[in-house]
Amino acid sequence: MKLSYVDIAHKLEMKAVTVGRAMKKLASGHLIIPAWEVGKTTFYRVNPLLNYDGRSAQQRAATYGVPVPLVPHPDQVAADKAKQEALEKEKEAAA
Repeated sequence: MKLSYVDIAHKLEMKAVTVGRAMKKLASGHLIIPAWEVGKTTFYRVNPLLNYDGRSAQQRAATYGVPVPLVPHPDQVAADKAKQEALEKEKEAAA
C-alpha cells in the first residue's frame, strides 16, 4: 500500500505535519524502515522483525541486516516523563 502523508492524514483526520512527525519518530525507533526512495520521497515499510511469521531460517533470511527496533521499556518512559516534569517545575520555580 502506497500512501502519502497527506493521504494518511486524511484517513486519520489529522494534519499531514503531525503524520510526518509521527513517521519520523517511528523511523528513529526502527519500527518502520526505509523501503525505497523516489527523488526526495522516502517510502517506508514495517520492520519485519516486528511482524514476520514463518520458519526461523526464513525469518533470518528476510530480516538479515535490518536494524533492531528501539522500543523503550515502560518503566524508562515513566522515569523520563517524571524527570522532565521535575525539570519543568524547577524552571517555573526559578522564574
